[in-house]
Order: sequence, then structure tokens, then C-alpha cells
Amino acid sequence: MPREGAEERLLDAFPRLRQESRCAADACFRVRPDEPASRRLWGYLEATVEYEGDRAHVHVLAT
Repeated sequence: MPREGAEERLLDAFPRLRQESRCAADACFRVRPDEPASRRLWGYLEATVEYEGDRAHVHVLAT
């Protein structure tokens, strides 16, 4: 996806995600452990964003 606004679009799609301060990618997000996940939506969700030029590569892991 285009780099500009990638993180905002990710948070719009998954509003319970919170950005992590420690990250091996350019940006990392996950559901905070103190926020119980809805069984109807997901058990665990994390997303990483890696920037390459003007593109953002977004990876989402949900279980």
C-alpha cells in the first residue's frame, strides 16, 4: 500500500491495536495483554509495517 497513511489505515481497520515501543520492523502493533480479545473477532492479533521507498508492507497475524 502507499506509505503515506499506512499506519492510520491499519488502526482504522483494527481499532483495538496499540503500537508497541520495541519493534524489529518499522512499526509494530498488537492487542494489549490487559485488553481481553473478543472470541468472535480474534484470540491474538499483531501487525507489522515495513517501509520500502514510498510503499508500506503490512503483515497481519491473527489466531
